[in-house]
Amino acid sequence: MFGSVSILQLFGFIGRKAIRFLVHLSNIAYLVRDTLYWLCIAPWRGRPLRRHSIAHEMESIGVQSLPLTCVMSLSLGAVLVVLMGPQFRTFGITQYMPSVITVFLVRELSPLLTGIVLAGRVGAAVTARLGTMKVSDEILALEVMAINPVGYLIVPRFLAMVVMLPCLTILSDVVGLTAGLVVATAGLGLSFQEYLDGTLHAFTLTDIVFSLLKSLVFAFLIMFIACYEGITVERGAEGVGQSTMTSVVTSTIMVIVVDGLLSVMFYRFL
Repeated sequence: MFGSVSILQLFGFIGRKAIRFLVHLSNIAYLVRDTLYWLCIAPWRGRPLRRHSIAHEMESIGVQSLPLTCVMSLSLGAVLVVLMGPQFRTFGITQYMPSVITVFLVRELSPLLTGIVLAGRVGAAVTARLGTMKVSDEILALEVMAINPVGYLIVPRFLAMVVMLPCLTILSDVVGLTAGLVVATAGLGLSFQEYLDGTLHAFTLTDIVFSLLKSLVFAFLIMFIACYEGITVERGAEGVGQSTMTSVVTSTIMVIVVDGLLSVMFYRFL
């Protein structure tokens, strides 16, 4: 008897979780649909994009993330050279180090870590702002005034993220490679021209396009997860904190998982 009750409870728990997950997926799909409508169709029907809000969000998401991104990239480029330099020197293949570090940074680390940084900084901020507006009935007030919350609040943030995350990824590449160049020439005795030639030799248009494609996918994931968690907040201030934590954790996990999937697809099919 007790065994059958436990099994029923287990299946009930799994069923509730599965139904809740499917509900979340359907709600996110509706949010994506509405966002694409207000982004692509509504401007042609006399409802233009809010350019001032887009510029403000670009400053908030991109410009204010520059110091953190630069520090992360600077440390990353320097640490890679410091860690790999002695190993390459031991095997007498120091001339290959610039190419390996360039590929490692451009294809993997720069888009991945930049996405994680923005998932933590921007994702948390967006969720907290929208959640606060939700619990204080500001979103309801917009609906009462016949202002669509998706077009008014989410579209400017989405566009800003889609534009700024690839830009920050490119900046991360440049800063990381420059830091590696400086450390390699100053600390490991490599010539400037040798390191520069190795870096330029490793650069391909495919790698750059793939890096930017990753950053676009990360921007899509981070912003929709953050916005969805923000507009579905419940239980007041406690709910805002819980949704913010869920947004950061979910965005970070999704960025890491999708990065791995895209990398496998890239190396398998290209």
